[in-house]
Amino acid sequence: MTDPWAFGWTPLLTIIGFFVTIGIAYFGFRTFERWKREKIEEKRIDIAIEALELAYECQEAFEIIRNPGTLGSEYADMPRRDGEGEPEWSSRGPFYAILKRVQEHAGMFERLAKLRPRYMALFGVPAADSFKLIREARAYVVVSAQHLCYPPVRRTGCR
Repeated sequence: MTDPWAFGWTPLLTIIGFFVTIGIAYFGFRTFERWKREKIEEKRIDIAIEALELAYECQEAFEIIRNPGTLGSEYADMPRRDGEGEPEWSSRGPFYAILKRVQEHAGMFERLAKLRPRYMALFGVPAADSFKLIREARAYVVVSAQHLCYPPVRRTGCR
């Protein structure tokens, strides 16, 4: 009678090779998952550094925009209203200068708007509230400067 467990080396090595292949595949997939997580974390770090860089740039930009000191050259191209005298025109100048400063930093605000969706995708919607605060601060500055630079013309008499 032949021993049922007595078979050649080839089937035994095939079975061992099969288990080694399963082990390599298992650890390979785990390594791939780790690599994928590392790539996502690298992307998060890159976006976070870019956002921090923009935050510091925004801080400096708002300091420049809201600087109360104004040179006459900043509003020399401001159009005059009909019948507007020099004192009235000059009093509107600083607010016109603020509007021009905001326009000069338009590229930074555009980069901020482009970064916001990527930031939200990686860090979540609540994490992007600071972008909203910067956008609101810009809107407050612009609306205030427009209101002070272009007050409604007062009319006399009734129509």
